[in-house]
Amino acid sequence: MISDAAALGAREVQLIGGEPTTHPAWAELVRHALSLGLQAEVYSNLFHIKPDWWCLLACEGVRLATSYYSDRAEEHDAITARRGSYECTRANIAEAVRRGIPLRVGMVSVLPGQRVSEACPELKALGVTAIRTDRMRRLGRASLPGAGADTAELCGRCGYGAMPRGRSRETSTASCPWWRCTTSPA
Repeated sequence: MISDAAALGAREVQLIGGEPTTHPAWAELVRHALSLGLQAEVYSNLFHIKPDWWCLLACEGVRLATSYYSDRAEEHDAITARRGSYECTRANIAEAVRRGIPLRVGMVSVLPGQRVSEACPELKALGVTAIRTDRMRRLGRASLPGAGADTAELCGRCGYGAMPRGRSRETSTASCPWWRCTTSPA
């Protein structure tokens, strides 16, 4: 799929998940993208970054992206449903910045009163310069039980500059696997 994207003129690929680093060949996929002259973004929760992965993540052409939820460990951990995720993610953000790895952080407000605005200065103090905030959209896993998908929740940029591709090699204008506006066999 990465070779196909390069042949079609793509300039970058994004590895997303779940957690892309749980895929046994994630590092090979990044190396392959780089070998084709593509940029590669790894969108990781930065919970489990093995020490030997930093060398690849620091390669020219590789960027990191992650989600961050709060400046308070208990709130961040509750949102991720992973005890210790705040400490691991924060430490790995600091390590990425220390190594000069391009990093962007997305902060999504999912709880009433969530400390999103308080977490932004914390990230800036760590050296993060690319921070975006957004609200939770009631789509996919965030949808209310039985509510179905609501097009009013879409951002309006589906497919803009992107060509999502699934495991069965189908392409879609939608950048979310649970929403297929148009699909075509590849």
